[in-house]
Amino acid sequence: MPNRKNNMITIGALSRSTGIPVNTIRTWERRYGFPVASRTAAGHRLYDPSLQIHLQLISSALECGHRPRQIMKMSQYDLVNLLRPSTNLFEIPDEISDKWFQAALDLDDRTIANLLHQYEARTGILEFSSVILPSLIHQIEVAWLEKRLDVHHEHFVSENIRDFLSKKWRERSNNNTGDTAIVSTLPKERHSLGLHIGAAILSCYGLQVRMIGGDTPISSIVKAVANQSPDLLLLGYSAHKPSKDARSEILELRQLISADVRIFVGGPKLKLDIPNVHVFHSFSSFVDFLEEHYDDKNL
Repeated sequence: MPNRKNNMITIGALSRSTGIPVNTIRTWERRYGFPVASRTAAGHRLYDPSLQIHLQLISSALECGHRPRQIMKMSQYDLVNLLRPSTNLFEIPDEISDKWFQAALDLDDRTIANLLHQYEARTGILEFSSVILPSLIHQIEVAWLEKRLDVHHEHFVSENIRDFLSKKWRERSNNNTGDTAIVSTLPKERHSLGLHIGAAILSCYGLQVRMIGGDTPISSIVKAVANQSPDLLLLGYSAHKPSKDARSEILELRQLISADVRIFVGGPKLKLDIPNVHVFHSFSSFVDFLEEHYDDKNL
């Protein structure tokens, strides 16, 4: 059998990947009994890599004002729900939910594609992207956190959704003649599925979308903005990135690019107090803003 300790990471590596200081990790372990470490023969701490996501969720919950004693024993599932916006998710019928879950479990491309096409054709791309998809994605997240699905199932579904949306929004964007929007994430933020949902929504309002993707250096985002002169910059944010790092990077961006460029940041319960930076916690609230400011709908 493989030695499980070969896959473990040191406390220093855990600290670097989560942004949580080593002394804080030690204090949490001593005070709350979490995270639990194994020990080498020399007494050095070793941690399961899966703790990285768990600790990032805890860090985000703390930044939202929750007390350590309340959240330290919470599961990843409960933390995700705690950080999720209070807006109600669309209720997917049980029959569709069962098909969706089984298709993910079976890595069934055809059924996933058929379900996406059926819902998009029934509701239209705007409602599909802003209302239906977040609910379908949430179901996969919950199944993964409950260990009914594995990481490869979640990745499989994400890739299918990304491919489906990319074709839809690129076709619309190429036919649009309105202002330009640049879509990206901050450095070390690799969760890019939300970017494609945002791009699909933007394409419904006549905007020409320029996707530069995830994990983009600040300097590259600044160059893209200077080159394209967009009306809007959309940044994706997930709870896995410490909000203090996100705030610092967004503040730097705001100072480096023209004040005429609107900056939007989408993420779960992210709190920012940066002038001329708009935060939205659900795609529905993003749609509400676009409804007020853009008349050239392409539905």
